[in-house]
Amino acid sequence: MAIPEKLESELQYQDDIEDDDSLTSETSSSVADIIDSADDDALPSAGPASEYEDDAEEGESDEKATQDIPSARKWENFHLLGGVNHFLLNNDGTKALVALKQGEEVMIAGSFQVQILKGGIKYNDVHYNASQTALRVWHPSCSSMSPISSSFFAGWKERAFITPEILKTQVAHKDFECILLISNRCSGLLEISKLDSIFSNLWVSRDYLTSHTASSQQSTFAILTGRTMRDTTSVLSLNISSSWTQKLDELSLFHQGNPLDMRLMVLGGKNSGKSTFLRLLLQRFLHVDNDDDELIFYLDIDPGQTEFSGPDCISLNCVGKDLELGNPLGQSPNVPTIERYVGTNTPSAFPSKYLAEITELIDIAANEVHIGSTVLNVPGWVKGFGIQIVNNIISRFKPTHILLLGSVAKNQSLLNELQVDGTFSTPLRENYKAEVDIIDGYHGSPADFSLKARIQPYHLRQFRLLSHFHKLCSASHLIKYDFTPLIKQRPLRVSFGASGPIKAFKLPIPGDKWTDKNIKDMLEGTIVGIYKAAEKFDVNTQGRIPVAGQSTGGVFLHLGFIHSINVQEAYVNIYLPFSRKVSPTDQSAFDFFIERRKTEAPVSELLPHNELLNDHPELEIPFVSSRKPKKYEYVWKVRRNIQRRGHLTK
Repeated sequence: MAIPEKLESELQYQDDIEDDDSLTSETSSSVADIIDSADDDALPSAGPASEYEDDAEEGESDEKATQDIPSARKWENFHLLGGVNHFLLNNDGTKALVALKQGEEVMIAGSFQVQILKGGIKYNDVHYNASQTALRVWHPSCSSMSPISSSFFAGWKERAFITPEILKTQVAHKDFECILLISNRCSGLLEISKLDSIFSNLWVSRDYLTSHTASSQQSTFAILTGRTMRDTTSVLSLNISSSWTQKLDELSLFHQGNPLDMRLMVLGGKNSGKSTFLRLLLQRFLHVDNDDDELIFYLDIDPGQTEFSGPDCISLNCVGKDLELGNPLGQSPNVPTIERYVGTNTPSAFPSKYLAEITELIDIAANEVHIGSTVLNVPGWVKGFGIQIVNNIISRFKPTHILLLGSVAKNQSLLNELQVDGTFSTPLRENYKAEVDIIDGYHGSPADFSLKARIQPYHLRQFRLLSHFHKLCSASHLIKYDFTPLIKQRPLRVSFGASGPIKAFKLPIPGDKWTDKNIKDMLEGTIVGIYKAAEKFDVNTQGRIPVAGQSTGGVFLHLGFIHSINVQEAYVNIYLPFSRKVSPTDQSAFDFFIERRKTEAPVSELLPHNELLNDHPELEIPFVSSRKPKKYEYVWKVRRNIQRRGHLTK
């Protein structure tokens, strides 16, 4: 059923008009991709797929996978004209109207919501109609961004959502194919630069002309054009390869034809684009041609680059139509169904513990008997013991599809070590073999990109950790942050010991010779995991601070940041994340314990600014010492007796 080239507009100027669910079938060959719409219908377009760079947390891009930035991109030629195609709807610039004519594109950096008031848009090769529901998009400057392309309303009867507030701007809406309402996704997000200046250009590029009326100090987004940027080459905007588009089409077709039990596992080395590919796939699964409230199971088991889990955690998640688009850097309001604390950004630090945790998550997902699709993102650790972990995941996850990203030459050795020769059976599918395929890795950006050189993987992990503790609330319409240093706030005082809710502390290194001073020095100023004990456990009470055994287990609640420990009075001062605050003092009927692993506390949180000490010279920070250490104090030098080539006996 084809759609006429021109549709007669039936504009309805009212606030509470219902969403239109009409669709068109005149699309590209990827029309069969079944994907849930966020609120209205979304269709894949025939244009090139543009997507985000894999968050640069996995190393440098392969030179073979890079492409040159084109000399001129369509969005660079878009001209913002105040009072014509661009209107600020409030004084602080946090709400703006942008109108696009046919064939125009606009690039928006930062964190924002976009509501389509008239017509439609194409974003990441997916078509969206005008709707009352806004799309939520994250475009950090260190990742590739996708432009928003103007498009028509895909339906027999066009509907628009031009409210009286929009009409007051006197925008000539009949002259434009598409009208967008852009607003902040977050409040207080940019204040993180007060903790660490490295984040000052994370969401809005330093090449953006801040004096331009397209943004303000309160706005978390910026409209990028050739006239609002000093240097547009600093903006990452690249197309993914045709092989990715083809594979996305194939997987979407399988998803449509097999709605009961599809299991996809994505493998690849560092910076191969695993997270990027899954973001694209989730968008298609959830935002195209499906009116059902379908949920996708997402096993997020890469603790160093989490999508939905907390910092240094892994989790099982149910992802629905309210998917956050772009690269949210772990800021999605989605609450994990099950979450486990790994305690490090690399699984190799605690390999046995990591293996036990992911085995438990996969078994829980299997017991749920999820009727639908499940995707699994595996870390880039595919060497040595990492291969054994991958094979264990394969045997338990029982994938229908295994996708290897990267060159055939690089993945051939990996493919030879994978144990996928047998057949699998699940409650919803019997005797099937996993379909294994290799496609090229992500076509990234030039390795000399300046902002990428400044924003390192370590910084992005620090951003996730800081935002985790400073997020006030995570609502669907607005996420609020308060980046006031924790050291300026009052911590929660919780008693420990036999009479307190915290029964013991679990240390990373077992031993029976720990002194109270050693434990106090080890824990103050560190990030810890807070657990609710599953059962009674043995406690070592040689000193005043109780120590739990290594076999102690429980349910992970959330992270905590220990300010100080008072050994004599047996209490700990601790900060809890605002958005996940489950205080042990509120659940006195349960026993809790605190576990220390290897999560690093942000330096900017430990000692935010020198001004803090200048304003409060009497303030004593327990985890900061002004004493100059002696030479080689706290420095361990270990010599390993390595048998060198000259030592070999002949």
